[in-house]
Amino acid sequence: GLMHHAIWTDLEELYQHFRRQIAVLEREIASDLVQTPYVRLMAIPGINVVSAGEYAGEMGPITRYANANAITGRCGLYPSRYQSDDTDSKNGPIIRHANRRLRCALMRIADNLACHCAYYRGQADVDEARGVDKRAARVKIAKRFSRLTIACVAGDEPLRHPCFQKP
Repeated sequence: GLMHHAIWTDLEELYQHFRRQIAVLEREIASDLVQTPYVRLMAIPGINVVSAGEYAGEMGPITRYANANAITGRCGLYPSRYQSDDTDSKNGPIIRHANRRLRCALMRIADNLACHCAYYRGQADVDEARGVDKRAARVKIAKRFSRLTIACVAGDEPLRHPCFQKP
């Protein structure tokens, strides 16, 4: 009884301490994020200040990317190619040499979108019904999201897209 209560009280205090620390860190990330156009991504359900901040930090200035293929190319989300004599295999596994942190940030966002955004969840459900491998479905979502990133972050006009939350 008494010992369990003491343990529970200590754990509750520790939990509240970590919550306060997390809130402070999220405010710091938000204060940096609002100075960039990446803050627009937070209008999409499933993208919070932490994922948007991580993605923005790994991406850097959006002007570095000519198009969405430059984003997925930098993080290595395309199939490897094996060529030897008459053999030409274009659809191998995704390449190994890439910016892994950017790939991780983009794939984490793809996972969040597939779970928390109705638009992307619908696409994931269609892929699952068709028997598409879950990893391949997430790469498709990441690819679609990279196109949306270019339009949303690089553009100056308000963007209308089915995945955005209503104002």
